[in-house]
Amino acid sequence: MADYIPGKSVEFLEWVENFSDLCNANLTKWNLQTTEVTNLNAVVAEYVGIYATATGPNASKADVLLKNKKQAALKEIVRIFKRRNIDPNPAVSDPDRERLRLPIYDTKLTPVPAPSTAPEFEFTYPGARRIDLHFKDFGSNSKAKPKGVAGAVICYEIRDTAPANQEQLLHSVFTGRTPYHFEFKEEDRGKKLYVALFWQNGKGEQGPWSEIQVAIIP
Repeated sequence: MADYIPGKSVEFLEWVENFSDLCNANLTKWNLQTTEVTNLNAVVAEYVGIYATATGPNASKADVLLKNKKQAALKEIVRIFKRRNIDPNPAVSDPDRERLRLPIYDTKLTPVPAPSTAPEFEFTYPGARRIDLHFKDFGSNSKAKPKGVAGAVICYEIRDTAPANQEQLLHSVFTGRTPYHFEFKEEDRGKKLYVALFWQNGKGEQGPWSEIQVAIIP
């Protein structure tokens, strides 16, 4: 199945502005969370500015690289927003989905249960300020996600002491691909990165937590 989010930057820009504008305009009609829509609008506005710089006459290679990085991050933010706020939302009709330029799903599909297993993972260190996180289903010899699973939610935090539980890991990112690549600032070198994961299906339902692991940022 083709990705509903355009890959080319110029097409993505127009698509994501339309998505953000419609969510903002239909905040009340679709019973959306004001905070989530406000956050979406903010990251879209940030990307619009970065795109303008990267496509301007004085754009540098660094500007283009930043644009590509922010575009990839924004795609994941939009996917998570869609799974949480649009897909399970009965107030969003099929015509609304067409205006959002989203696929229309067959409502008679067999229900997908919440994930029942936890991911397991390990770290590798490809270079300074970089950590790769490789994950798979617990006890599996394959990198394939369990049936019905959309991807993994990686929860993490740089901190001095171990968290009491996974809920204390305040940052998170969704990804459907392994490995996930962390990149850090120079001042983060030598600090501790605590990580835990759980599987998530397309309805945003989560499975059991993995164990918390710690890595030292190289």
